[in-house]
Amino acid sequence: MTVESLAGAKLPHVTTILDVLMKKGLINWAARMAVTYIKDKVIDLIKFGLIDFDELQAMDLDKIIEDARDYHNKKAAEAADKGKRVHEAIERWLRAKEEEEIEVDEDLQKPFKAFLTWWGENNIEPILIEEKVWSLDQGGFAGIPDVIGYVGKGLERKLYVIDFKTGKAIYDDFTLQLAAYFFAARQSQGLEVENAGILRLDQITGEPEFHKFGMTEMGKAYARFLSLVRYWHQTYREKIELEDWWTPPEEQIEEEK
Repeated sequence: MTVESLAGAKLPHVTTILDVLMKKGLINWAARMAVTYIKDKVIDLIKFGLIDFDELQAMDLDKIIEDARDYHNKKAAEAADKGKRVHEAIERWLRAKEEEEIEVDEDLQKPFKAFLTWWGENNIEPILIEEKVWSLDQGGFAGIPDVIGYVGKGLERKLYVIDFKTGKAIYDDFTLQLAAYFFAARQSQGLEVENAGILRLDQITGEPEFHKFGMTEMGKAYARFLSLVRYWHQTYREKIELEDWWTPPEEQIEEEK
């Protein structure tokens, strides 16, 4: 797609593009969730003598199996909602005035504490908070990194693209997402970002885990991401309409010509 053809066009979000990946870890997790549901609802009740044979016969096993199939979607939605609320709490804190107090829900206290610990230890100076970035590469895409800002002190101080995560680990597609934001920030915002980072906010320990990536690592990840962008546009662009597509500002398109 040429720059000239982008007037009025729409760009898919980075996370939409990454949905084309078949994530084996998620498949295995979904299977475990189904087994866990059946174990909790039936097997453990029998094992510990909490129901007798007549009660077992009276149970709607077809309904239990059907619910087990969908249990992973329920748990994923709960995790996604919690992650979203953590991000919203952090954004409120970042945008708040100095004297303003930010209330955080009880179940978000530990990941929020992890964020505050990391923020306080790393001399952060935010440049952009939850601002759209975009690229025209391989058909184009858009996304919203959590923070773009300076991290560190003295000669170690660098401009970072940073994304917050609340999961149990750092997964491969997180790096692809970060690389997309990294190069899109350079292209659409004109920012000379040098490094990138994923800040994992542990929900159990309340401790931060910061993973740093340099230009070389981001370049390799971006090459892989662009192959997905190309595939996505060739496969889906003419078939579906997405509500979350985003149109670049015309003045920015003009600047790219």
